[in-house]
Amino acid sequence: MAEGGSLRTYLGTAPGVGKTFAMLAEGRRRAENGQRVVVGWIDSHGRVETSRQLSGLEVIAPRTVAYRGALFADFDASAAIASGADVVLVDELAHAAADRTRQRWEDVADVLRAGLDVVTTMNVAHLRSVRDYAARITGVGSVACVPDEFVRSGEVVLVDLPADALRRRIASGAVYSAGQVGGALADYFRAANLRALSELARAWIAGTAEAVGENLLAADWPNRRHRRSSSPGIPAPAGARW
Repeated sequence: MAEGGSLRTYLGTAPGVGKTFAMLAEGRRRAENGQRVVVGWIDSHGRVETSRQLSGLEVIAPRTVAYRGALFADFDASAAIASGADVVLVDELAHAAADRTRQRWEDVADVLRAGLDVVTTMNVAHLRSVRDYAARITGVGSVACVPDEFVRSGEVVLVDLPADALRRRIASGAVYSAGQVGGALADYFRAANLRALSELARAWIAGTAEAVGENLLAADWPNRRHRRSSSPGIPAPAGARW
């Protein structure tokens, strides 16, 4: 990948496990050790603990992308490079610009080539080799994805929570807005889905994601058939705090 910059990815097993918090905590540690750390992109979703971790860190202003008469904010890789920082924090690596001309991982690649370190986050369901398995298991598809080889070019830190612990976080309103809690627990965040995503993440790190994914699909076939007949094409609930 880049000769000068190093990549570290906090890989979450599911939304809400704490990958953004972990990224920001590392950024604060590096800043306390004398490195210049800037936040290139953050999705705090209004969570108090995330906002608290942002305190004292320099945040790069986003660039504006015009698309179909609307304006969208996005990560400004050029501004991050020009900042002269040692480390750039970039949340949500699996993201496409509104006009679909750039993927965020491509912007991060530019930052790495410029010699800056990048610490980033993503969920296992957005890995290119895992995306289809995750969609078929959970019933929720994913458009954005990141090439496996890009993530593997740096260090990967797995961020996971036991299924019951994550479901308690969701029930408390820490991950979803109050109106979405019931639907989230009944659909994507069913305990069986969370355990399967955790297994997929660990298998990907071990290099056995394909075999494990096929086994999970075979084991879950009766449930998947029922979900397709009763709730085809379940979308991710609106207001999700990913």
